[in-house]
Amino acid sequence: LAFLLGNHEAMNFEGMFHYAWAEANADFEREIGSALDSALGTDKWRGQFGGNQPARWAALEPGGLLAAPLLSKMKVSMV
Repeated sequence: LAFLLGNHEAMNFEGMFHYAWAEANADFEREIGSALDSALGTDKWRGQFGGNQPARWAALEPGGLLAAPLLSKMKVSMV
């Protein structure tokens, strides 16, 4: 089986966010980050990511908000 995953998705899972536009990163931080702040009742969770797009990391790390939905729709090919 070959797992078919887009390069941007793979880069997200690896924490390589440099390809994303600054505006998109700001939107992600504002929308997802503020939702996490509210859900957790604090913004202290951001510190563990060292300023490197904490909301993206939190959403895409194993168990994150977006990790399971993205991986559950991954296509595979039998070769």
